Amino acid sequence: MKSNFKILSLIGIIMVMAMFSCTTQQPVEQEEINSLKGVWEFVSGESTTQDTIITYPGPQMPDLKSFKFITEKHWAVTGMAHSQEMNWGFSGPYRLTDDTYVEYFFIHSNPEILKDSAVYSYTLEGDTWIISQEGYSEKWKRIE
Repeated sequence: MKSNFKILSLIGIIMVMAMFSCTTQQPVEQEEINSLKGVWEFVSGESTTQDTIITYPGPQMPDLKSFKFITEKHWAVTGMAHSQEMNWGFSGPYRLTDDTYVEYFFIHSNPEILKDSAVYSYTLEGDTWIISQEGYSEKWKRIE
């Protein structure tokens, strides 16, 4: 009977330690989410293929304007480039893990992309947020 009590006590201590471990890690994630919340203005981007590098804004879209809105659980982007007669808007939930930012497309102008996701590495330094994946990067500046 005493050995069962010792085992149960040990299991209880491990469970309490695990709970405290989880609660100390949660605020870090919440802090990162809170750091992203706000309105972001697109600063620049770059798309690289085998033999071409396209910069945004650039000669193709010199008047490109785009804004990203981040809440605690969702993101939305709206943008335009009058010179190309383009307007766009995308939206959905997002997820953060370590240095990875994932956008899920629940609203998209291309129906084939709906329910897909885009996975980015990211860095956040003050009011500058850079997201990137192989061959593509975006730089955003917090405006609100």
